Amino acid sequence: MDRVPRLALLLALVGIAFAAGVVVGTDSAQPSGPDPERPPYQYSHGGHGCLAADPADPTGWLHVVASGRSTSVTMDAQVAHERGELNVSVRNRSAGRYAIAIRTGPENATSAEGVDARQGGTESGDRSAGATEAADCRRGTRFNFGASLPTDVERIAVRVNGQTVTAIDRESTTARLVELPTPIAA
Repeated sequence: MDRVPRLALLLALVGIAFAAGVVVGTDSAQPSGPDPERPPYQYSHGGHGCLAADPADPTGWLHVVASGRSTSVTMDAQVAHERGELNVSVRNRSAGRYAIAIRTGPENATSAEGVDARQGGTESGDRSAGATEAADCRRGTRFNFGASLPTDVERIAVRVNGQTVTAIDRESTTARLVELPTPIAA
């Protein structure tokens, strides 16, 4: 994938996250922003299949930016894993510290905290195996994620099956864009 379409995708997702933050931030029922214990999130994926990415050219990213009374978080990533379900959630681990928890495995997988990984957010995607794939392909799932967190977020960690892949420490409201490994090993 060349840089122009990737930039266009990044800008589109940042715009969607900004709009979601504005909608959540202007909700009169939540004058202080999103619920810190159950922040809203959404993810989508096209199902398990061959990953086309070249690990030498990272395409995964995590973007964090303050927008009004919330902090918008967007992510585009590929996770290498055997056939099975991929679930993504966001958890408040302690005051101001959040984890984007990515779990792979059976359809009814639970998070590291023992909670249904899909609780509190929404997901869309095709769970079918898809077309016949080459035997030598690296198998996994590409997904997009967006969340609206409170403005007092101090740290956001990305965790796959309980292991931290990366973390962003927030010291200001300045936007941060971090590359993720491509693909992330589960």
